[in-house]
Amino acid sequence: MKTMNVLSRSLREHPAQMRTEMDPHELARLVLQVRERGLDPYQPILAADNGDGTYRVVSGHRRWLAALLAEEVRARIDGKEDGVDLDFARQVVFGFATRPTDVEVCAFCGEPLEKVRGAEGWCGNCENWVEARVEPRDLPSPAVLPWAYGSLTERYGDLQISIALFEGDEKKEILALQAANFGHETPDLLGQARSYAAALKAGATADEIATNTGQSVSRVEAVLSLNKVPEYLAQAVVAGDVALWGAAAVARLRNKGQREGMARYVLEQDVTVEGAQQIGSALRKWKPPAVSLDPEMTPQARNQARVAAALWAEVLEADPARAWYAAACVAGNRAACPERSRRDRSLLAWIQWLGVEESEEDLLYRLAPEARCENCRLRELLQAAPPFSYPRYPCREVEEYQGTCFHGVFGHDPFYVQIPFGWEEYPGVQRTTRTPVCLSPEDFEQAIEAATAGSDEEGTQPGQGTGFISPSGDGYSSPGTVGVSDVEGQRALIRSYMEHHGEMSGASHPVATCCEDCRYRLDSSPTKDPTVPPCQWAARRHSVEFRVRVPIEGEGACPEPVEGPEIPLCRQFAPSRSWNDVIPDHPEPPGVPREWMVGVIRQMVQAVERRKAAASDSRLVCELLTGRPLRLSDSHKTWFLEGLENEIGNLSNGQLWTLAMWVTADWMRDQEGSGVYLLPLADGRVLRYAERVWQPPAKPDEDDESA
Repeated sequence: MKTMNVLSRSLREHPAQMRTEMDPHELARLVLQVRERGLDPYQPILAADNGDGTYRVVSGHRRWLAALLAEEVRARIDGKEDGVDLDFARQVVFGFATRPTDVEVCAFCGEPLEKVRGAEGWCGNCENWVEARVEPRDLPSPAVLPWAYGSLTERYGDLQISIALFEGDEKKEILALQAANFGHETPDLLGQARSYAAALKAGATADEIATNTGQSVSRVEAVLSLNKVPEYLAQAVVAGDVALWGAAAVARLRNKGQREGMARYVLEQDVTVEGAQQIGSALRKWKPPAVSLDPEMTPQARNQARVAAALWAEVLEADPARAWYAAACVAGNRAACPERSRRDRSLLAWIQWLGVEESEEDLLYRLAPEARCENCRLRELLQAAPPFSYPRYPCREVEEYQGTCFHGVFGHDPFYVQIPFGWEEYPGVQRTTRTPVCLSPEDFEQAIEAATAGSDEEGTQPGQGTGFISPSGDGYSSPGTVGVSDVEGQRALIRSYMEHHGEMSGASHPVATCCEDCRYRLDSSPTKDPTVPPCQWAARRHSVEFRVRVPIEGEGACPEPVEGPEIPLCRQFAPSRSWNDVIPDHPEPPGVPREWMVGVIRQMVQAVERRKAAASDSRLVCELLTGRPLRLSDSHKTWFLEGLENEIGNLSNGQLWTLAMWVTADWMRDQEGSGVYLLPLADGRVLRYAERVWQPPAKPDEDDESA
């Protein structure tokens, strides 16, 4: 092998160089050795001729840089030998291994907070409360060292370097470079990836690279994958935040959009290697969302799928990475929870994953022009049908949204209409594992006809009905479903309360539940029968309860009534106004912190609800502020605390004090177990109150009327 001396300025980095980073500490040791005894003559730098008077370094990049840095050390000591040690060499090396970086520092002592941040926000250096500021600092960066060749060569370009000329083709040259680099200091992953790619381009195979470097073939292929993934994912692999094999799963995807989308998902969701491989496999087999012709798919689910398909295609064209990120979310959801993969069909999930800010209804109107009410095969049938036991189709309850809705059956969609429970025995109705359904317009009309005939005999609307709690006894009856035979008495009770509760002396008390303030109050009958009271509960097969709060005195089972306002109470009441409008604003209590009042309210509410949950009592704290849900399947146990979080910013300290008194009254009644609690009145009195069942006013006798 021919050796020769060349000027430092004639050397060039090899395009397949594997070291994009160098350890400054190890390089400082090498600099000190080269300064002491020069480059070893028995191990010259290996270089290949470029044919233009320059030479590319095959082996010896670190030694070449160490020789240049040794010249820098000599220049700095200016002939003095004292003080030249490893620490001095490190200072020289770190001078070329820094880059300006914005650093968060303590505003008092200037130390980086990453190093000195103490417990609970105190600076561990100056013991002051941390106030941060950002300053530019020159921080060590191993990735900067390879860039030092240029500046050092300009200064010491006349330095004589001994080299040995490499003999062989490009493939052998790159394999020799890689073999030489896997020695004392293993090159970084990005450098390996770049070098392996150059070797493949020169004709080497993954097997040859693996044999030459002492690596497995699978690892070589995994390292090569870093050349295909987005730069930010490759950097995350180098930093140890993402496994190399996870990045390899991303690299196996077909196109750039897929790789970008999955790379973002892997970084955001902290995916395991196994999870990344499963998601990558799913994306390679990916079928975009489409409108299913599954005959047992509800119209709502099908129309959501119709919008999801159009939305995904739209985003795919505008931002492929975003579309494939959403696809990765779907694949990840399936892999993590196969039993809950129905979420894949949730339009809300697609909207979230695709980063769209439009509502479901806006998207349906914009992306599904075929889904218009004039094209709906159900519209005429549903508008002619009597009300069901629950609203599902907007064209039967309220004005449809922009002439369209998710519940329509359009074009060649299979006819699959869910109908109320209780219709299973009617002709035309099919039983399924979920709900009874009709599978054709003819079946639907037949079922409605049978239901209407049955309702005429019972005196009510098909699928409707409400409960009736007998006005006897003082116990509380849990809400539930009642039979059709109770409907007339139920509606009579609702009508009686609506007509007469305002006549009570305590109807103006803040805790009174008046119909004009209730969101369930309607302008007209909820059914086709105009005599049905205008309340949504009159169109429900649910039990209801009305009470009267009366002032009492004395203890025991039969306390004596006293003079005071009687307050009406509807257990179905749901306020139409905000808490700020419902809760009176009393004078602010002096010296009582707001935080204390909020804490007391929360603790008392939680204590009462725990006790009631253990006793299976469905009556909760301050129901006049939260309301009771129309559907039995809905739970309102968390409504008060959720409402408190939403409304607390709008309440004054005086209103919070009032609320604390109301909650305390509920808590005291719950503790005593007697059903008796205290209520403040406008005249300053505080009376003990008990509840009695609402009794409809007796009708006047005909004889009395004639008299």
